[in-house]
Amino acid sequence: LKGRFHRARGGVEDRKKAADYFNQVIAHDPTYAAAYADLSDIYRSLVGSGVLDSKEYLPKGEAAAKKALELDESLADAHYSLANLKTYAWEWADAEPGYKRAIELNDNLALAHRWYASYLRLVGRHEQAIAEIKRARELDPLSPGVNATVGYILFNARQYDQAIEVLKNTLGLDGDYPYTYLFLGFNYAAKGMYTEAIRAYEQA
Repeated sequence: LKGRFHRARGGVEDRKKAADYFNQVIAHDPTYAAAYADLSDIYRSLVGSGVLDSKEYLPKGEAAAKKALELDESLADAHYSLANLKTYAWEWADAEPGYKRAIELNDNLALAHRWYASYLRLVGRHEQAIAEIKRARELDPLSPGVNATVGYILFNARQYDQAIEVLKNTLGLDGDYPYTYLFLGFNYAAKGMYTEAIRAYEQA
């Protein structure tokens, strides 16, 4: 729970703490599948932020996700974590079934809908992406990460004004979540509001 708390906060130092907590859980109980799934996802996240070396930690992330599935094939978190890694490797066709399987196993898992929405965004299926991220927000309405991702999905669909409104509301949930400011910057820049964009990027 501490690991998931720090992961949800989103900053680099918090995600490093999350990785430490997940590793502590595995050291305490090597058969606890959820810890491997969470560790896999945090490694992917830290690689994506340029904090960890991709050549070392993406294979570690894949090994952790596969270990989670070996321990519990019905664990939805493990399926979306492995799908995220396949998305990072541009293995589009192999990634989507993992997201769908995660949602099939646990339709109430907000993170599965959130990451499936991000996948759909990447492959240009924007209307589906919007539907998935709105489902994630229904399930976890107070999550800064989920709400910020709504703004990012809307940005990619070129719905800039709606995105900015969502992101401003997200600041009310957590004024320190860095990605909210980053995504605000994207939207302001797309609208030619460069002063506002620079201010948002600096805050991020």
